[in-house]
Amino acid sequence: MMQRAKLCEEQGVPILLGVTIDSVLMAFSLCRTLSEFTKDLYQVPGEVEAAMMACCDDLVANGIEVCKRSGRKMAFIVLERGSGFYYRLDVFERFEWPFLQRYVDALIYEGILPWFHFDTDWGINLPYLKQLPRGKCVCDLDGTTDIFRAKEILDGHMCISGDVPAALLSLGKPEEVEAYCRRLIDEVGAGGGFMLTSGCECPIDVRPENLRAMVETGRNYRGKASRTSVPEGPVAEQPKALRAVLPAGKIAGALGDLKYDDIHGLVEEAIHSGMAPLSILEQCRLGMEDVGGRYSSGEYFLAELILSAEIFKEVVAMIEPLLSAP
Repeated sequence: MMQRAKLCEEQGVPILLGVTIDSVLMAFSLCRTLSEFTKDLYQVPGEVEAAMMACCDDLVANGIEVCKRSGRKMAFIVLERGSGFYYRLDVFERFEWPFLQRYVDALIYEGILPWFHFDTDWGINLPYLKQLPRGKCVCDLDGTTDIFRAKEILDGHMCISGDVPAALLSLGKPEEVEAYCRRLIDEVGAGGGFMLTSGCECPIDVRPENLRAMVETGRNYRGKASRTSVPEGPVAEQPKALRAVLPAGKIAGALGDLKYDDIHGLVEEAIHSGMAPLSILEQCRLGMEDVGGRYSSGEYFLAELILSAEIFKEVVAMIEPLLSAP
């Protein structure tokens, strides 16, 4: 990385970034895979938390050391899989948020700017950022989180970066890119604390005229004299979770409740009692419908969908020999 940075600087391209660090949850999820890590959170949450606590300080210490060697005081923190797109807030509060706070405390103490790169939708998580030190971090959004809502929540507390979408840069017209950039500058940039950037990375198939429109708008457009008014409303209000009615049957109920440890015993009991394999599958189907209903109501998130699918696959593997038996 330092060699590449040197080549850029020799070409007159300034490099501000000192290091890239995965959040602890992101690092674990990438190493274990999303589905396996999600199963771990349900099956052995205490062990996962202990492991994360054991490695958190080492991860951030390595990042600090790289920043010191490069002389660049900015840490790009990669975030994605702890968001409300994947997990409920209680999971975020236990397995993501406390470790991010430790990252921030350590980095700021060393004079390093934490730059949070938020992939996926972090809308319900944004209010937590108000607990971090004022004016010390950057909230970098990729086009999935509502950047205008982020302005409402973080206005005056944290710098916001983003979020010209990749699709707009690749497929849009220059006048559409300019119009969106102007809106960002007018609304998100009102009062300062905004950096106009692409949403996540600039796509490899970006149209040159669109990239030029974004850059030139950022250089030359200074925004309206007054900020466009934004209707007041509750901050990051969560949808009310409507409890789905549990379907009949122990297997269906256990699958709907994601009781991973109970499913195998219930399926084995059903097999030994002579329940037809197709009846077991029907129970699983009802359980999956229950999971889908809870997801639609806001009670379950993507993580629960992933876990239910893993449970279903394991049940199918248990009864598959019975389905093919003469």
